[in-house]
Amino acid sequence: MSNSMISKHSKSAFDESESITILKGLLESTREIKTFFGENDRTPNYDGTFELVNNECEPVKQFIVQIKKVDKLIQNTKGKNIGKYDYSLKTNFLQYVKDKVTECPAIYFVIDLSTKKVFWIYLSDKMLMQLNFEGKKTVKYHFSETESISDINSFILEMRHIAQERNRLFVYKTSQQISELQDAVDYLNQHLNGDLKKIKAVSYTHLRAHETGAY
Repeated sequence: MSNSMISKHSKSAFDESESITILKGLLESTREIKTFFGENDRTPNYDGTFELVNNECEPVKQFIVQIKKVDKLIQNTKGKNIGKYDYSLKTNFLQYVKDKVTECPAIYFVIDLSTKKVFWIYLSDKMLMQLNFEGKKTVKYHFSETESISDINSFILEMRHIAQERNRLFVYKTSQQISELQDAVDYLNQHLNGDLKKIKAVSYTHLRAHETGAY
């Protein structure tokens, strides 16, 4: 058989393995987080999960994640985003998190393979609204140095804080109530994207103006 007929592994496949190795190694380094990132064996909507654990290694909170790699993030040297790194977020995960109300917080990771830096965003309701991604395939985001994991202990503390805040929203709700809440949000989104689209546009414009102070 000719060598030209043999299938080859792509550079992207190796880069994907490297990015997951970097992220797993960093998150699990203190044994306070256990990761579940399955290469080539993923759900359609997100790339895996990680769990915060207590001193007895018992899971206390699960997070869903999106994991993206980039060869090299370029730092801005001028303009209003000087010192920050431009990145185009894919919106399919953002849309999933927005549509599916869940007690599991969502984290978007971006791994810079050239520097081994791990950047992250917590996709809170406020963040999703600020990103203004509706109807777009990608949305530009400007990572600051403070959004990279320079100290794993500080990152874990932030995750524990997020977990506590998220638990306050769902602690008194049963699985049935959470499911009903998800159905209600899906129903509302369907109408806001249809018959009530104008109301949504006006409301979102007002909310964004309120957050930025632009009146």
